[in-house]
Amino acid sequence: MMVDRQRQPLPLAVILAFAAILIADRVIFHLFAGPLPDEAYYWLWGQHPDWSYFDHPPLQAWLQGLSTHLFGNTLFGLRAPGLLTSAVLMGCILWWVNKLREEGITLNRSEALLVTFASPLVFIFAEMVFNDHLLLALLAIASVFLRLTLDSVASTGRPALPALYGAALAAGLAMLTKYNAALFVLGVLPVLVMRPYRPLWRSPHFYLALVLALLCLVPIAIWNLQHAGASFQYNLVERESVSSIPDIIRSALTFVLGFLLALSPFLVAPLVRLISGRPPNSPWQIPAATIFLSDGRRTTGVCTTPRSRTASR
Repeated sequence: MMVDRQRQPLPLAVILAFAAILIADRVIFHLFAGPLPDEAYYWLWGQHPDWSYFDHPPLQAWLQGLSTHLFGNTLFGLRAPGLLTSAVLMGCILWWVNKLREEGITLNRSEALLVTFASPLVFIFAEMVFNDHLLLALLAIASVFLRLTLDSVASTGRPALPALYGAALAAGLAMLTKYNAALFVLGVLPVLVMRPYRPLWRSPHFYLALVLALLCLVPIAIWNLQHAGASFQYNLVERESVSSIPDIIRSALTFVLGFLLALSPFLVAPLVRLISGRPPNSPWQIPAATIFLSDGRRTTGVCTTPRSRTASR
């Protein structure tokens, strides 16, 4: 999130009022709202541990199973993982605020958290225990470690190894949560051919980190081998097949409109500034824009679990 260096922060009373609304909504939902159909669907997966599942990879189901084992089959047990991942996401946002402050971009910590969690996309998917809450947290961790890795390569010609392997592990676990995490990885690749980061390709640790990320996907491969590639077939072919050019255009326009509304209309201007390169400028601005533009269609995809199926074992 980019902000004008000269803009005054919101009054504390305004920040507290909006924060109270968001927190109250979250508490009411977590403690009193009955399970949503997809939440119950993924809970069922957690009761039947397997290498992977038909719709999605298994990490969310494994976490869900652990949560209900620790806290019981209660609303708190169902949604406790969302509290953990929201805390992780908050920590990563604060890290980015501090990093941007070091670069001379003034940000208010409370405002950054408020704007992020007030975005419908983040607020809804961090609140509901679909696969997305875990995906958001893991990609946030991956982005922090990636920034540390690229900073080290740009300044010393060598990656910071804990950060490099941390980024690879977080990205691998994100792909073990939801297939479209691969779009984040694809978005990073164009960044790595930029001049400051090319020395990374000469490091053997870069390739070992890729192996680490791929090892995270072994459970998915095992399940698909056992089930004739059913999950790959569903997600790559059957789920969003289009048969004509008008269908493709309609799908693209629907995505763009849905994305802008879900992300928040108020964040459109900062995104335009990010992509266009207009000030304030940051060494991370070009990589961030590249990753954002590469992170394709399913960013705001509506969950479409096949209700006629039970959790595939």
